[in-house]
Amino acid sequence: LSASLSPAVDSADADFGGILVLMNVQVVDIYDNLGSGTTGIGVFAIQAKVGVTWHQIERTERYIHVGSTEKNSAGNSNDVQKEVSIRTLILGSDVGNGSISDIRGVCAVTEVPGGSSGTYYVKLRRCNISAIALQANVS
Repeated sequence: LSASLSPAVDSADADFGGILVLMNVQVVDIYDNLGSGTTGIGVFAIQAKVGVTWHQIERTERYIHVGSTEKNSAGNSNDVQKEVSIRTLILGSDVGNGSISDIRGVCAVTEVPGGSSGTYYVKLRRCNISAIALQANVS
């Protein structure tokens, strides 16, 4: 999930006020490949690209757990459909004052401590991201 800024926005510019980022992700399920009914933990965040380097904005990290109680008796998904919303203002100090060319939302998944050690998957639906460069000084 990404948004390109063309032309790139120079965060060192005196008129740079930040980039307002709004992201919504609908999580349908997080599950393992072993069919054990164990679910994982999904991690979502916003990243900004300066040159060839992606900078993760740590304050945007959100965690979601689709609990095993939300599975039916056969261990199958009940299509949980939880919403992850992230709102942030990216400042020059977040990326080392460079030209920001792209913004993206990322997702990772890991096992619940004590859960099965299979491969985990995240099923998503209806995801969107908006990035708005603010050309006004922050005071």
